[in-house]
Amino acid sequence: MSFEIFIAWRYFKAKRKQAFISLITIISLAGVAVGVAALIVVLAVMSGVQETWKEKILGVNSHIVVLRYGQSLKDYKKILPVVQEVKGVVSAEPFIYSQVMVSATSGASGAILRAVDPVLAAKFGHLSRSIISGRLADLAAEPGTYRKKTGTIIFGQELARTLGVVPGDVVKVISPLGRITPLGGRVPQAGDFKVVGLFKSGMYEYDSTLVYMSLSQAQDFLSLGSGVTGIEVQVKDIYAANKVKKNILSRLGEKYWARDWMEMNRNLFWALKLEKFAMFIILTLIVLVAAFNMSRL
Repeated sequence: MSFEIFIAWRYFKAKRKQAFISLITIISLAGVAVGVAALIVVLAVMSGVQETWKEKILGVNSHIVVLRYGQSLKDYKKILPVVQEVKGVVSAEPFIYSQVMVSATSGASGAILRAVDPVLAAKFGHLSRSIISGRLADLAAEPGTYRKKTGTIIFGQELARTLGVVPGDVVKVISPLGRITPLGGRVPQAGDFKVVGLFKSGMYEYDSTLVYMSLSQAQDFLSLGSGVTGIEVQVKDIYAANKVKKNILSRLGEKYWARDWMEMNRNLFWALKLEKFAMFIILTLIVLVAAFNMSRL
């Protein structure tokens, strides 16, 4: 028997006249064990929740978005190779982001329109893994398709339930950023789009508001010409996104700005971090109380 175990056993084992003290010792030890176990379990659960939220958010959003001050990116085809050459970048894709109104036979709802290149999204993005009905390839269309015939669109599962829409239905999409009049104003644009699929990200906020369209259709529908909202970037190490962002901006110049996933979701992750810290303080106090009871023996 080692010296440490000998000393511990000597003080733990009480004489017959001190059986009550031995019972208190056992209860105190059990209190410390339960407190430490609770601390480990709660911190592990909170870490798991944080990782789950992170995975779901990054399953829809990109790690970095690159934008241009005050205007859309019309030269994005020249910028893409520059961004892709930055160390740590896995992929770079153009995207369009706009607010629209979606109208179906059972009602209407506001939505966020996101347009992607179906080929690049299927190759690099997470959208194809979130689709539960239909195919991402069904979004592919030539410019102006929605004017000549019904265009194509993919709905979030919760938004489809709200509007009573199923794949194959035709909905009307209305955008306030319609065509430009000769006087310089804008007339709301409307078009008919066929629902060719549904996606489920696992986050209600996204599934109840997002709709996807092909890049070419959205450019024509929103009267953007050859422009896009920006470029979304995927990186190898998500925790190095801030460093990669700075490297991208140093190559593009002062006309551009960028945000990484931590900046875009700062409030959510700060709340999770604060909750995790609060639980750590509470459970640490429990352990200290149990340890204090032992020290009195």
